[in-house]
Amino acid sequence: MGLNLELEISLDDVRLMLRDRFEQGFTREIHTATCTGCERRYNATIDVSEIWLNHIGDLIVEGRCMNCQTPISKYLETSNHQSAYDQAMAIRELHIQVLKDYNARPAGG
Repeated sequence: MGLNLELEISLDDVRLMLRDRFEQGFTREIHTATCTGCERRYNATIDVSEIWLNHIGDLIVEGRCMNCQTPISKYLETSNHQSAYDQAMAIRELHIQVLKDYNARPAGG
């Protein structure tokens, strides 16, 4: 199994990773996306459908613009914070051990 897999995780996993930075880090980020459909720059909100954890502990959030329904994705660097990185790697290891219960895709999927 390749180490470059992106693993689908839940919002609860993100809360666990970011802890007290969840509101400032994740919630703020999904409300400051850029949408090419309605041309909102840094003020489009993502209606989140999937969250992917990559091999370096960062997140790829995918969904649609709440205003015009254009697909949007946003890359969130959570690996810059040691505690978030450590928790992300623990979540990743758990998911890989029981991969049959989780969605995975090749990096850049």
